[in-house]
Amino acid sequence: MKSHMPRIVTALAVAATLVFFTLRFLAPQSTPVEITTLSLGYRPGVAVDLALLNSIKSGEMLKAGLKVELKPYGRADLIFSAMESGEIQGSLGVPLEPVLEQAAKGKYPVDAFLVWYFTSNREYDGFITLASSTIKTVDDIGSSPIGSHPSKQVTSFVKSMVPGADIRPYNPVSPFTALDSRDVVAIYALEPFISLAKSNPKYRVIETSSISKRVFKGERIPAAVSMLSSTWASANSDEAKRFVAAAQSSFTAASNTPHQKLTGILLKPEFGGLSEGVAATVVEPFGSLPSELQQSEFDKFIEYLRTNGVLEGQEKIDLNRIMGSF
Repeated sequence: MKSHMPRIVTALAVAATLVFFTLRFLAPQSTPVEITTLSLGYRPGVAVDLALLNSIKSGEMLKAGLKVELKPYGRADLIFSAMESGEIQGSLGVPLEPVLEQAAKGKYPVDAFLVWYFTSNREYDGFITLASSTIKTVDDIGSSPIGSHPSKQVTSFVKSMVPGADIRPYNPVSPFTALDSRDVVAIYALEPFISLAKSNPKYRVIETSSISKRVFKGERIPAAVSMLSSTWASANSDEAKRFVAAAQSSFTAASNTPHQKLTGILLKPEFGGLSEGVAATVVEPFGSLPSELQQSEFDKFIEYLRTNGVLEGQEKIDLNRIMGSF
């Protein structure tokens, strides 16, 4: 009698093969995420949006299907020009000044996804002198020459804080030069220059958090936004929503991130090339999601700018059209 075992084995093998391919066909197939390239502007050495910088450089954005390229610009106006030409699709923190200048003309070219503030409890801005100077307080400056960032907004703030001073613009990339040459007795500066001054015995920081304390009575005031081009965001709504969700998620998670890990990105030459000791002490301005910016805070800022001739025109500025609704 012939054995039927070979036939049984063959049948079982065929059945197993059929089951395998059937299950493989029926199993849900993972769809590869299509990668979208997004170019963002940033200002080297400016200590804003550090969580997003870390997220981009670590490749975290790729999980959202986004390849983010960073392009350096020395000034905010250059960032806006690049955005208008389509060279970039947005930017990390830039001053509100050019955004509001456009809005005052009825133009709203940006959608903000994060807001940054001057506050009384973050040592993000302040006044610096030489350690050998007889200037011990801001009030000691009097009518002496003082160095300021050349923007209209910052110059106006400095004029409000030191009314009688001779305000002279400095090179924003190297504000210490004017101080070292003794062309000015003090400079008003932002981070990371506050931390750089504190780390160098040649300089003395005589006051911090000055704009909030001296101009706005200790209140927080919106100073900058991280933004996308509204034109690009409108034409690429899915990609914009994915990017903003990832950017805001990294911002929210930063509250649980060790400070030195967050500021460590500033060690890289393209982001400031700071020493480890200085980077560890750098302070980022207070930030929030757009929904957390109060209308009263915004209105107070607009009123100041118009009263002091920084912002022209009287057209009502629509806060909701600046803050993106992603």
